[in-house]
Amino acid sequence: MENSKAQMSTSEIAYVLFKHKWSFLVVFVVGLLGSLIWVFCIREDLYGADAKVLVKIGSEQAPPATVVGGAPQVIGYRYQEVNSEVEILQNTALIARLVDDLGLDKAPPEPPPPAGLVPLIRYRVKHVINGIRNWMDDTLVRVGLREKTPPRDTAINQIKGGLKVKAEKESNVFSAEMALPQKHAAAFVLNRLLDMYIEFRPKLYQNKGVDFFAAGVKRNGAELAQTENQIRDFESQGDISLLSEQQTQLVRQIVVNEAAVKEAELGVSDATFRVHQLDAELAKSEPNFGSLGDFDRDSIPNQVLRQIAQLQQEREAMRMTELDSGDKINNNRQQFNALVKILAANLRTTLDLKKGDLAARQQALKGFQEQLKTLHDKQADWVALHRNSGAEEESLQFYRRKLEEATAADALEKLRIGNVIVIQPAVDMLQPVGLRKTLLVSMAAAASLLAAIVWICLLELFDHRIYKAEQLESQLGAPVFAAIPSGPLPHLSSVAVRESHAGQA
Repeated sequence: MENSKAQMSTSEIAYVLFKHKWSFLVVFVVGLLGSLIWVFCIREDLYGADAKVLVKIGSEQAPPATVVGGAPQVIGYRYQEVNSEVEILQNTALIARLVDDLGLDKAPPEPPPPAGLVPLIRYRVKHVINGIRNWMDDTLVRVGLREKTPPRDTAINQIKGGLKVKAEKESNVFSAEMALPQKHAAAFVLNRLLDMYIEFRPKLYQNKGVDFFAAGVKRNGAELAQTENQIRDFESQGDISLLSEQQTQLVRQIVVNEAAVKEAELGVSDATFRVHQLDAELAKSEPNFGSLGDFDRDSIPNQVLRQIAQLQQEREAMRMTELDSGDKINNNRQQFNALVKILAANLRTTLDLKKGDLAARQQALKGFQEQLKTLHDKQADWVALHRNSGAEEESLQFYRRKLEEATAADALEKLRIGNVIVIQPAVDMLQPVGLRKTLLVSMAAAASLLAAIVWICLLELFDHRIYKAEQLESQLGAPVFAAIPSGPLPHLSSVAVRESHAGQA
């Protein structure tokens, strides 16, 4: 009984498949062809490359390099640091620099058509599909349903989508995988990304004090140079070299000129007295020039006075023998008057010369005093400039000292920061990553077969027509006596007649 039911069930299934054989074949063939077109023409093959990087944990958290005698660190596995390196490698800014460096945002040249019929057909179909895809994208952008993505952003997103970085469990190693449509590009791009990552990461840990102190040295050096130029201009315009020595020299000159002025004043006073005495004696009938005082032995007034004294002696002697109106006495008087005129002229000239000398010495003294006053007035500005120069020089020395310390610390830090080693560079894989095409085709065939079966089941579920006598018997609950074909028959050999069971009318 069970075998008959199984045979009937199998026969019914075979009948249903035979009844909908064309629908089954259409669904299966269409699904399989669509899958083949997607696998071989639409789907882009991704070629991958992987690399492994070793991270020496603990250097960034070590004591500063300037601390001598620090206790050694005990370094163990810390997944936070490895994960931090993973995030640094996937940094968008780093990937953007990679795109700019390699020019990945520029469209590559279109490859030439391949040789062979099947590769050429595949190339043409891909070309047409890419054209349709680009046309659809442009249409969506034109109608405002999508924003146009710049080529640079597209390249960045492609690199980020193809880059997979993961930290190995319980290890200081993380692996990086790159998948790109180009066959020989993944390894090159990944290796270049790792090189840029190794160059980029020390800047994150770099001591910023070097730039700060370098800027301070540059700024203070410029300020010191400007102040020194101001001092030179100030000293050049004010004729200042060494202020203290100049002041000392001016004070000495003033002291010397004051003494000279006093001496000249005494000379003028003496000359004035002699002139006044000369005028007083000349007003007398019998002048006595001895009241003029002493003169230098070899001076003209001294010689003239001697001659005048000699003439007076001669005149007094001649008065014993000659009359006052005599020729000899008159001649004596004439000589006397001539010598008096010479003496008067000499004394007055000497007085004028001494007055001129006094005026010149007073003018020189005034000039030295004005120079000293000018130096005193400029001393405040000169001292302020030198004070600023000294302060700026001290600040410059401070920044230079700190720059040297920061530079040395940064150099030592760079030696300790370079703790990432690529232990396995990326190498191009000849086979695409992901599932093989044969497996995809097998899966597509199975999916198409399943879709065809589901489609037949749906057709059978919604098909209420009667195709067999058994279906009519089950619907009416009565036996079928005969089945007449609905189409024309070439020959009629027999008519199937089925008798009803006993007991049924």
